[in-house]
Amino acid sequence: MASAESWAWARQAREAAVQMLYQWEIGRLSVPEVADSFWRIGDTDVELPERVRERASALVAGTDFLSSGARRPLWSSLHDLQVSQHESRRGDAGA
Repeated sequence: MASAESWAWARQAREAAVQMLYQWEIGRLSVPEVADSFWRIGDTDVELPERVRERASALVAGTDFLSSGARRPLWSSLHDLQVSQHESRRGDAGA
């Protein structure tokens, strides 16, 4: 079983991502602008490992992707799948 210390990097990544998302929301900056300024200026006294930086950036990029128009086609596709599954079940029951 992994110790809490072995997952400390993940906690640090989540904390950094939340700080970046706050800057993104309040500052109305693009994700690349936020990431650039966050890592360049730094908001911590400790240099974060590259693993933490990569994970935090990935979390922020994923949030940006889902908040953009990209989620509309995803939800539309899921809705279409649900409708087709429902219709196929109704067809089976009526046969």
